[in-house]
Amino acid sequence: MKKPLSIKVVAGVFIFTSFLMIVGSISGLGILYLFKNFPLFSKLIPAFSQITPLTLHFSLLLSIQLGAGILILVASFHFLQGKGWARTTLEVFTWLGLLYVIVFTWGWLRVWEILIPQLEKLKIPNLPSRTVLSSVGKILAGVIFLLNFIPLILILKFLRKIKFTHS
Repeated sequence: MKKPLSIKVVAGVFIFTSFLMIVGSISGLGILYLFKNFPLFSKLIPAFSQITPLTLHFSLLLSIQLGAGILILVASFHFLQGKGWARTTLEVFTWLGLLYVIVFTWGWLRVWEILIPQLEKLKIPNLPSRTVLSSVGKILAGVIFLLNFIPLILILKFLRKIKFTHS
């Protein structure tokens, strides 16, 4: 039986979003590794102490994001097969994803603004001005937010309409 276009679109958006989550978490874990193990980056660690709740659990949060991304990817393929549990799983993760994207964006902006003065203390040659660095951080946060938030809203709209007859 041919699958409706809406199911393919929803699955495709979830696959894309899960890819972003997986890549984002692996990138974040890589950056965390740099901060902990290389002298230039480790000089920035005192800035992270200003946001202790986030930094204490940063690797845990990234690991949860990685696991969620993988689970969403698996559920997406089962969703294409018409599995009811996958639709429910994807809807739950969509709501959690919306909340996570909001919290992550807030955290990104907070960390970025704390790191800018630390970068200035390092006396890096040709470092852009504080205004430029701040703008770059806000633009990156906005792009990351939109790339995650918009697909989740679209998926939620479709998921609420789709009903499978078997699990």
